[in-house]
Amino acid sequence: MSPNRQDYQRRVEFVHGVLQIFNFGENLKVEPIQYDPECPFSYNNYIYRIALPSALNSDHPGRTGTNELIMRLTNSDSEGMIAIIALASSALKSHQSDIVPRLYGWGGASGESTQGIKGFGDSAFDDSGEITSAAMPFGGLGPWQAYEEYPNSYIKGWHAKCLRKRLDAFVAHGLSAQLEALSAAAAAAAGKVIVHGDFNTGRSQKTKIRGFHDPLPPITEDGVKWEDSKAWEHALEVEGVNRPRIIQGIEKVSDVDTLLSSIRPWAVNPTNLGLWPEERIIKVRSEKEELLSKLLMHLGFRT
Repeated sequence: MSPNRQDYQRRVEFVHGVLQIFNFGENLKVEPIQYDPECPFSYNNYIYRIALPSALNSDHPGRTGTNELIMRLTNSDSEGMIAIIALASSALKSHQSDIVPRLYGWGGASGESTQGIKGFGDSAFDDSGEITSAAMPFGGLGPWQAYEEYPNSYIKGWHAKCLRKRLDAFVAHGLSAQLEALSAAAAAAAGKVIVHGDFNTGRSQKTKIRGFHDPLPPITEDGVKWEDSKAWEHALEVEGVNRPRIIQGIEKVSDVDTLLSSIRPWAVNPTNLGLWPEERIIKVRSEKEELLSKLLMHLGFRT
């Protein structure tokens, strides 16, 4: 049975219970958002849309007049998510707006220091409540002191076809140039930022950078939900959030992002290795190898 189908009703009942604590009423409609009960991977978070029987007033937490709520129920195995929320909350505690959810407790968590994060992998809390490096949530591997230590019999450090040599050359001589424009824009705005990678709208990277066409393209099977993607872009614009389309130097950063996602493709992570047939894994690995070579050539690292 899928890990997401298990305890489905218990999670919904828990959401109802939380809402009752705050006296939101009896006739509530709770429905999951972007939830696939057959997904073989455990969700980091379960997101619910809640329709209220009447608009909120001053007796309830939240914005007065609101008649819909969004609740994020964190997976009980996602300690790393809580650690990052604690870190972000601490970094933004002087900000007037509640941008990051408040962390009221996770054991003795303080979230005030990142000195314990010294490896690649996930994050967690140690016995004293400090944030530290931890194993990856999928597969339980790590943490590693260097990215090279990540074990994978398919990637093998990308040494085939001189890819590793070209990747190392790009990191040493090309990476900084790709990020210069973005660094200048960030310095002019507010310095360092935290990006949440889970809130995406599908494979619409070019559109996020260059804007939406009118009319929107048709939705194809396993494709981008263009209306949802455009609505999300509009919501970010209304709130004054920096979007890729208005960030100087984002196209160069997009090249780096594509390069990074190709170095360790999703198809060959430890979880997928046990679910996908050998030929599919090899096919994806070969496609990423070709993409890496073309990207490095595009970036000026041919040999």
